Amino acid sequence: MLNEDDETSLSFCHQRFGHYGNFATLQLCTAIVAADKEIAHFVSDLEYSRCNPASSAKLYESIQDFGFEDANYFTIDEYRFLMLIADSPCLPLSSRQIESDRLVITRELKQQKRIIRSDAEMLLKAVAYWELRYNEKYQAWLEKFSAADEESRIRRLASVRRTQMAGMERDVVQNEII
Repeated sequence: MLNEDDETSLSFCHQRFGHYGNFATLQLCTAIVAADKEIAHFVSDLEYSRCNPASSAKLYESIQDFGFEDANYFTIDEYRFLMLIADSPCLPLSSRQIESDRLVITRELKQQKRIIRSDAEMLLKAVAYWELRYNEKYQAWLEKFSAADEESRIRRLASVRRTQMAGMERDVVQNEII
């Protein structure tokens, strides 16, 4: 799927700029969890859809169907990239830190020593999104994610308990027959 340069770029972006990916995909992750789907499975679907335009279109449509705020801000390729680099906490950044990150990314866009052009372009868009929404929305979006995650956990636990109870009832009926 990815060549060596792509992997190197992805790894560097993950380590250095993962927080932008995390924030940019927070609402998508909330929608995935609220729909009782696994984020890891969704990421796998995104990775494999790269080779299948029909699958990519279908996934992007499902993202739009989740109906979260700014769902159409990023393209399917941008969501794919951002989900792959996301893995860092979204701690507040000063304007100076953001500008420093932007300068590093812009330099990489020109020189392409550690980041390939397409990744740098997507990162710059994620940085712009951070500046647009982070201060205003992050805390509320994080609380919404936490609530969706807890509700999903409770539903999964209830489902497991129902399955266990059904199994126990079946055992009781079988023992009564014997």
